[in-house]
Amino acid sequence: MLDEYRPGAFFHHLGHAFGLFPHEGPHLNPNWDDTFEQGDVFTAEPGLYGPELKAGIRLEQNYRVTADGVQRLTSHPLELTVD
Repeated sequence: MLDEYRPGAFFHHLGHAFGLFPHEGPHLNPNWDDTFEQGDVFTAEPGLYGPELKAGIRLEQNYRVTADGVQRLTSHPLELTVD
């Protein structure tokens, strides 16, 4: 959505590792060559932005890299519902 509003505006990462600090590398970004290793914990936080509102939301899910893939650590639902 941001690229429709201002080309090239979406420049941040999709997620990042965390450990001692809330934001640290490696990062989930198609423009970087970072890699995750077994035991790493990371967040995937896709964003939805409304340029006409000058607002957005990022929904963060936390994962751990395992020998078999990834394990989701957060327990809140992945679906967004409106009551």
